[in-house]
Amino acid sequence: MPEAGVLKPAITFFHEQLPNTFFDRLTDHDRDAVDLVIVIGTSMKVSPVNQIPNYIPAEVPHVYISRDPAPHINFDVSLIGYCDDIVGELARRAGWTIEHAEFKADKRAVVERFDESGHHWKIAVPGTQHTAEEVADPGV
Repeated sequence: MPEAGVLKPAITFFHEQLPNTFFDRLTDHDRDAVDLVIVIGTSMKVSPVNQIPNYIPAEVPHVYISRDPAPHINFDVSLIGYCDDIVGELARRAGWTIEHAEFKADKRAVVERFDESGHHWKIAVPGTQHTAEEVADPGV
């Protein structure tokens, strides 16, 4: 019988360094090919990944979708709420159908601006498992 070894998936664990090729590719190739940045479901507090938006030119739109605001990073648009609700609402508004039991095409989200810039919104879908009160108070 062969001796057991350590199996490591091809992912980067928390506190592990990203491979050098990650930022090399980002700065040498990807940053010039990007026409939209969408960040979904993260607090953007863990380095070095939280620095990725800074590598992308400012003229490229940066969209942030998450339950909690990330006021320490300057996104062009922030959509604060449960990611499933927000993506579902975006799909509904685009006329797309999502084949998933939890997607309710007839449920419209409540969208509230939470700052004066008009670029930061709080979104919740009434009648789902997530209510507007559960969405973090943006306090931005």
